[in-house]
Amino acid sequence: RIDNLKPYRDSYYFIARNDVSAFHQFLANAALHRTLYTSGGKILTSHDATAQHHKALQLAQIRVGDIKDRVSDGMIATVLMMAAYNVSNLSHLQA
Repeated sequence: RIDNLKPYRDSYYFIARNDVSAFHQFLANAALHRTLYTSGGKILTSHDATAQHHKALQLAQIRVGDIKDRVSDGMIATVLMMAAYNVSNLSHLQA
């Protein structure tokens, strides 16, 4: 289904506004959702989605080293959005 990412629009928007890695992952999820929706699920990813996801991964990798930051709301939201991004990609590949 192409509507898998809709809940993140509302629930993670406010965290993404204040956290840089969550912001990039939020953009990746939005770009992926847009691509899946506009293509009717035929195109599985886009350059925009991949670029934003990669940036979020880079930032998260740096933040994991900080004991205080690794359990912050922003980091937890980033990881959850990354999981949704990857599950969405896998579910479309298996369909």
